[in-house]
Amino acid sequence: MAKRTPRYRLHKASGQAVCVISGKSHYLGPFNSPDSKRKYERLIAEQNFGRVANAEAVRYDSTCDQLAIAFLEHARKHYRKNNEITAEYRCYVSALRYVSKLYGDTPALEFGPRKLFVCREAMIEGRFSPKPLSRVYINKSCSRIRHAFKWTIQMELLPAHVLTSLQTLDPLLEGRSDAEERAPIRPIAECHLHATLAELRPELQDMVQVQQLTGMRPGEVCRLRPDEINRTGDTWLHTPADHKMRHKKRPRIISIGPRAQAILKPRLFQEFCFYGKANQVMSVDDYRDAIHRACKKAGILKWNPNQIRHLYATKVAAAFDTETAKTLLGHKDERVTQIYAERDMRRVHHAARAIG
Repeated sequence: MAKRTPRYRLHKASGQAVCVISGKSHYLGPFNSPDSKRKYERLIAEQNFGRVANAEAVRYDSTCDQLAIAFLEHARKHYRKNNEITAEYRCYVSALRYVSKLYGDTPALEFGPRKLFVCREAMIEGRFSPKPLSRVYINKSCSRIRHAFKWTIQMELLPAHVLTSLQTLDPLLEGRSDAEERAPIRPIAECHLHATLAELRPELQDMVQVQQLTGMRPGEVCRLRPDEINRTGDTWLHTPADHKMRHKKRPRIISIGPRAQAILKPRLFQEFCFYGKANQVMSVDDYRDAIHRACKKAGILKWNPNQIRHLYATKVAAAFDTETAKTLLGHKDERVTQIYAERDMRRVHHAARAIG
């Protein structure tokens, strides 16, 4: 049964308007005055809001821990490729660890921008990680936390205003926070690439060289299949069935020139071009770890296979233009290609000498 709205009435002894809420009398000023009626309307509105808030607290009584567990169960199924959990799932685990450590037993309904701010400060300090997190990664982690709450709202586990409040926390800006700034990923120096190649077994040497000549992502070279390569023209075209942007319905076509073709020809009569341990498809982690071991043997700083892609982008942008590099790399936005392609400063220096 709905509760009756308290009445606005006259208190005869004092001549004031009075309203009784939960057994407490609220005196509002002279009876029938505009000011007393305004105070009465405000009291009723506040009472109704409190009643709604209490009802929400009963309905949405999950803790932050409970919602984090529910979301991660969903994420474990959602963030998969080739029936393997992707790195994005691990990033969500890392981000939600801060919510769980600091506010795990807190009602999720009470998790607002101030609590997200405290989680972010803990990330800056590196409280639950081996070292402080970078500013860019912290901003991504906060976005992942907001996305997890968005999913709980879609599942009707929380009201929408929780996400609205979390979106009011602005991201960290470069140079305006204590968060660590990490240097951008650079192309691998060719002298380091050659030193590493000398320490790799032949199959891995071929993988690195194919990636260097085509600009493939590490995952694409690891899962390169001969039956996905169109070999009818002078330039072969590889159209992987599975790639990074497949879920966004964006096609990926990789051009394979004569030098890369020569490396691949002996491998065209097997299911995958390259294999790892025990004739299993090589994972990106195994590929990276093999390169790291070779770097150690060569006595150079370790580098990651994605830096080969940066080197390819730099060469294409210098020899042709950024638009060509964008197409070959499979980027939609040219600004993304600029991150990969180092500027060819020789042209800039030549122009400066000619003009200045």
